[in-house]
Amino acid sequence: MGIGIALVVALAAWSPAPEASAPLPAASTAASQIGEVAITTTGRGKSSVPAERASMVLNLRCAGQSQAEAQTSLDTATAALIHDLLAIGVPRKSIVEGEQLGSLGFIGNEAFSEELPPEVQQQIAKRPRYATTAVTVVLDDLALLPKVQQLLRGRGAVTLERPDYELRDDRAARQLAIADAIRRARAEAQAYAASVGMRVDRLTGIRDLSAAPSVFGGYPEMMKQLSERRGAKKLVVETEVDVAADFILTSR
Repeated sequence: MGIGIALVVALAAWSPAPEASAPLPAASTAASQIGEVAITTTGRGKSSVPAERASMVLNLRCAGQSQAEAQTSLDTATAALIHDLLAIGVPRKSIVEGEQLGSLGFIGNEAFSEELPPEVQQQIAKRPRYATTAVTVVLDDLALLPKVQQLLRGRGAVTLERPDYELRDDRAARQLAIADAIRRARAEAQAYAASVGMRVDRLTGIRDLSAAPSVFGGYPEMMKQLSERRGAKKLVVETEVDVAADFILTSR
């Protein structure tokens, strides 16, 4: 009996240690005062600053009755293009020659090499062969841009893609975009607060959403860049930043 009483007393005195609770989000734990409400809003900030560099791709395509003839024409056209670029002041280090490509081989293409009926082979033999390459030009002096564009006008073997405008250092532009994003997020939080008779008291956290992975991969960003390239007319670089901001709302 004495042992049983002792066991009951021991069990009554013992209690399990409390389990460690999972940490709460910063926005939830920050609303510690009675009457405070935590809210998270998002904002997309933008900045637009003058470009400091232009990068463009010049595509060359030459034809010939044979692949060797097309290649010779391409070599001549490439050398002439580089000579003329140097003549208007483009530094040699700013000109990068790409890989040269010949005709591809597939059914219906002049380079298809499988056995074909004689009449088809004769038709293919009459078709011209092509050789292509690309020359990339990076201009640190934007005053040269109109000179390059003028040089390429009427040059049949060369097609010019719309230039990409860049910055040597984008940190200042990014800072402007971040400040704009936070301002927009705060404005949204203020709108929510006003709708319930409250006000924004303080900012408790910021998260950069710009690098968040997309379910569509890089496709949206690629399409955005292509759209900007088609519509770009001014020599400016636009920077966008997406943020999520945590605020505390309190009574007025």
